[in-house]
Amino acid sequence: MDLSVIIPVKINDETIVSCLKAVCASTLNNFEVVVILDGWESLDYFQAWEKDVRVRIIPFPKSGPAACRNYGVKISNGTWISFVDSDVLIKENTLEVSLLSLRENGEDGLIGSYDNTPSAPSFVSKFRNILHHYHHQRNHLKAGVFWGAFSVIKKKAFEDVGGFDEGFDLPSIEDVELGIRLANRGYLIRIDADIQVKHLKNWTFYNWMRTDIFLRAKPWTVLMYRHGKQAGNHLNTDSIEKISALFTLLTIGLLLCGFIWTWLWTLVPVTILIFILTQLSFYRLASKKFSFLPSVLVLHHIYYIFALTGFFLGVFSFKKDI
Repeated sequence: MDLSVIIPVKINDETIVSCLKAVCASTLNNFEVVVILDGWESLDYFQAWEKDVRVRIIPFPKSGPAACRNYGVKISNGTWISFVDSDVLIKENTLEVSLLSLRENGEDGLIGSYDNTPSAPSFVSKFRNILHHYHHQRNHLKAGVFWGAFSVIKKKAFEDVGGFDEGFDLPSIEDVELGIRLANRGYLIRIDADIQVKHLKNWTFYNWMRTDIFLRAKPWTVLMYRHGKQAGNHLNTDSIEKISALFTLLTIGLLLCGFIWTWLWTLVPVTILIFILTQLSFYRLASKKFSFLPSVLVLHHIYYIFALTGFFLGVFSFKKDI
């Protein structure tokens, strides 16, 4: 069998219906779909796929996506593995194009990109998804990465490094950590930003804050301390992102200190202008997607505030544990 698609599904995740329909509509011929139900008690929700011989619905004790993906790979039959999150829609030719690209280039795997038309209507969802799209587009063909939302990898390479770290029992940076181990073993995984999928996730301000601080920035900081440069120059932790975080910090500092020394407020437009110039390519994209850019600017600063908060918590956590 050419390919096994592994989809972990958290309890009561209704987006899996759309996800499965999209995967099963693939133009690829020789593939299977392994759906791992993370803590589900009933299979009634999936009766529509009982007659599709390509689809296996597997109940699994609640363990998190890392363990679910590992188990899915263990029972899979494909030479290649594709990980697809349950809140992602692939196109009909996504799997076929991905495999063709990997075979032509002789690479061990690839990851895709979210498209720039997310389905969730809220402003926070649109901002967060398009920002994610921007990071992958800006890093087209970058190597040494991995991404659980949509990726294709040789089964042999995945098994050689031991799969996902099951210590991540929530959706976190288990894919980033796996990417580092794959790169250390010499496996070549690249971003192919031309292979785009649609993200169905509806972000609220609270789950955005919780995810970015505690499930991304904090553990990512610990990872950077453990792996050094390899984890610190990774998609949204490169030098441009660090400069942007620095000017966010300066802007906040000037705003707060301005209550004591009011003349400092005159410097705030300068730091904001430098911030925008640093992220000019993102704002070119945002100008096509949002009607009111000042709101985007506010959310963009909040994004870095969350990242900085997680960074400082991660530093404290790492120092405390050594």
